[in-house]
Amino acid sequence: MGNGSTKIYLLSGLCFDKRIFENLILESDQINYLNWIEPEKNETLSNYVRRISQQIVADKDEIILIGHSFGGIVVQEISKIITVQVLTRCICQFCQLAFVL
Repeated sequence: MGNGSTKIYLLSGLCFDKRIFENLILESDQINYLNWIEPEKNETLSNYVRRISQQIVADKDEIILIGHSFGGIVVQEISKIITVQVLTRCICQFCQLAFVL
């Protein structure tokens, strides 16, 4: 890892909120939850993702992104515009989390 610390950002699926991650054990004191925002009329996915990514404060910190369901697709797109250490898509069925790296 680099000179900064590691920040973890989580994005739930569209019909969920941060509670979907409540049983996930992460060893970090810098866990952040990205919030869904209202899309603009006729907004492209890439522009929408860019606006969501503005919630991420990178500085010199290493970034880990974890996304559930559609949140996984969005964090994949965020990783194209922000350098990340780890990108994880989270597939959930009945709150059983499985990670795909």
